Amino acid sequence: MSSVHQEIPWAGHANYAASKGGVMQMMRSVAQEVPRQRHCACAIRTPINRPAWETREAYESLITVVPYKHIGEPDDIPSLWPR
Repeated sequence: MSSVHQEIPWAGHANYAASKGGVMQMMRSVAQEVPRQRHCACAIRTPINRPAWETREAYESLITVVPYKHIGEPDDIPSLWPR
């Protein structure tokens, strides 16, 4: 899974940011290869990113870097992949 840190630098965590950048480019490539209903470029509401969405100001800032302008739920993830 990716993170906002494929776009936003994070001092002291270059390895994390680089891996997330790789995931994002992989997903951008895959998105061109599979039907639209099989992929989602959105943020997922999880405890690790709670400060990024729990206030209106934080949400408005977050949504500017989310490609599809959607905050998903963890339960949304399994439905994106074939079974």
